[in-house]
Amino acid sequence: MTRKEMEKKAIEIAVAAMEESVEEITEAIETASDATLMQYIEEAREHADFITEKREEKKAMTTIKNIKTGETITRDFTESQLAECKRDGFIVIQNFQAIEDNGGGLHLFVFDGEGNVVWGGTGYEYCNDALKIAVELLMSGATPESEGWESNIESTCGVSEQEAYNSFTEEQHANGGWEVVADQNGIYPEKMGYDAKYAFMIED
Repeated sequence: MTRKEMEKKAIEIAVAAMEESVEEITEAIETASDATLMQYIEEAREHADFITEKREEKKAMTTIKNIKTGETITRDFTESQLAECKRDGFIVIQNFQAIEDNGGGLHLFVFDGEGNVVWGGTGYEYCNDALKIAVELLMSGATPESEGWESNIESTCGVSEQEAYNSFTEEQHANGGWEVVADQNGIYPEKMGYDAKYAFMIED
């Protein structure tokens, strides 16, 4: 392996494994001796293996529900802890938010354990009790995949589910222009406008 090949390999490994800029890593490697460079590659590989191992057991915010008491607990769980919860009879619930915007629009977003949107639906204000049914299913441990739900966000809004969710933090929805009316921890009638109350069949 030539010096340049060694440098390239070291940079690739280090960039993947370490929280440093490419410029900082490149400068350190280019000024290193051959022996130091080989040591750096070995250390970077070990560090990369360590990072990979930690990522596999990375904690993610997830909700579980005790089917005996109905109590829900939302906190960080590892994959092995979640598997143990399932074996013990707990329901693992995907985190989600049902949102009512300031125009009465009703939307539903489902997240992965790291808070990224993995599914979204919109237009529930036109679908009678469809939002109520969807929320009840999610709170029972169902997922969009298990129910065969197809997202209509992109076809309706022209953006991805994540972009649609992010839009609620933009200026047009600021200053109380939207509310989370239900999530994995419960339903919030006090935050609902007319359309959300109608969808959840809640009387004033």
